[in-house]
Amino acid sequence: MKMSCGFKVIAEETAGTPYGHVPGHGYHDVRVGIGSKADTYRAVIIEVWGSAQESDEEHGRQNVVARHASWRRALGRARIQAERADMDASYLTQAMSSVVDQMEFLIPEPEEVSS
Repeated sequence: MKMSCGFKVIAEETAGTPYGHVPGHGYHDVRVGIGSKADTYRAVIIEVWGSAQESDEEHGRQNVVARHASWRRALGRARIQAERADMDASYLTQAMSSVVDQMEFLIPEPEEVSS
């Protein structure tokens, strides 16, 4: 995943159509990634779809980006934007779950306590 603006990728995951990138099939993927720079996290969610011929032929794409000092909040804000953009909910959930798991292992944050 390309993380522009000097952000270093920490975790990423893609979920999508099984065998979607095999020639003669259609593909639909949702990729979630998170990077950091200084004290800011940047979450990026990209949805792409198309068909696989001799190589992948992209038919469409949409992206959302969110930033925050907390990686959980950056991912949460990006997820809200992805849902509003009507990205595939199943693939989004699968990829997001994996990225959260990676981040909890790499950079644990205390759970927020509600009053």
